[in-house]
Amino acid sequence: MALHISSERIVSLLREHEQAIAALYRAFGKTTSGHSRFWEEIAKEEDAHADVLKGLEELLREGKVTWNPSVWHMKDLNASLEFISAKHAEASRGRISPEQAFRAALYIEGLLVENSFFTAFDTAKPEVKREFDALREHTAAHIQRLQKEFAKL
Repeated sequence: MALHISSERIVSLLREHEQAIAALYRAFGKTTSGHSRFWEEIAKEEDAHADVLKGLEELLREGKVTWNPSVWHMKDLNASLEFISAKHAEASRGRISPEQAFRAALYIEGLLVENSFFTAFDTAKPEVKREFDALREHTAAHIQRLQKEFAKL
């Protein structure tokens, strides 16, 4: 039996996901010496993603954006949130190396792309399409920046 969840709740969960990523990156910044500025910058970008998703909740209520539940499943989002929570706990206890932090971040950002979290929404509004495109582009840029910074280790 399929679990019904509203599109507004999906966006809220995605926003929480972005906020959890930002918190994780800040924890990485506190526990991985020499990279705190990098982690804070990328965390701020995750905060901005969360803000964009918050704005989409109203557009969903107005019917200007629709969600296609066949694109991805809640289990993917829940698994990602669990992974983020576990890594945050490790970082908070100081039990994560810089290498592990970068590998975890690359894994998380890769999941966003692989699971198409930002492609499950449809809209005819060009400005909203641009927001979704920007979220996808920022995620791809995060992967590139993480790889570049990781290579410096």
